[in-house]
Parts: sequence; structure tokens; C-alpha cells
Amino acid sequence: MVKRIVYVTEEDNFILDFPILGFNISPTKKAILEHIRLGEKSVSAIAVKVGISRGMAYNHIRELKDMGYISDENGFSITDSGRLAVI
Repeated sequence: MVKRIVYVTEEDNFILDFPILGFNISPTKKAILEHIRLGEKSVSAIAVKVGISRGMAYNHIRELKDMGYISDENGFSITDSGRLAVI
């Protein structure tokens, strides 16, 4: 888990604190994103790997798509925002 993000200026080594981004995703949604990132395309397989029902997997995937974290063009793929959310 990221606890602090800083930038150190080159000129005077001043430390600037950046805010930690909150992506508002549950551990289940994060696990689904991870499996999609690794190339899983089947909702049934994702459900089994995450330990949830297929119906719940569909619901989570729909929500993740609405949030902009995954795309379902040509199967599931993770977006840039989704990649950031699983860091």
C-alpha cells in the first residue's frame, strides 16, 4: 500500500507532498482488475478465481466499466485508469 508520494525538487532538494489518489474500489473489484490485467477474459473464470458468483462478477465488471477502469471492446481489457487503480 502506498503511504506517501513525494517529489524532491532538483534545485534545492525541497520535498513536496502529493495527495494519494483514491480510486474507490473494494478488494473484490481490485482482484477482478488484477485478473483482467493478467489477461483473463471469461467472467466465469474471474468469478471462480475471485471466489464470487458469476452474477456478482458481472455486477462488479459493469461497475468497473462505468467507472472507466475496464473496457469491453474486443473482450475485457484494463484501461490506464484501471492500471493505476491496482498499484
